[in-house]
Amino acid sequence: MSINWYGKGNRRCLICGYKGPMKTWLSNYSLPQLIALIGLLCYFIPGVIFILWGWGKYKCPDCGALGKNKKYD
Repeated sequence: MSINWYGKGNRRCLICGYKGPMKTWLSNYSLPQLIALIGLLCYFIPGVIFILWGWGKYKCPDCGALGKNKKYD
């Protein structure tokens, strides 16, 4: 039985074939957080659109593909 350190389950990358835990892009990386903050402070509607677009997307730790993965058990 494997321990899930990220709390989200294991995922499989459709680009490189990586299998394992992945972090969500918007909540674990600082650049998208900065872009969302600037978007909300300067241009409210584009900031909200960026957050809605990036919410719940996972980033592959091997190839860096964003949102190109599926959950597996």
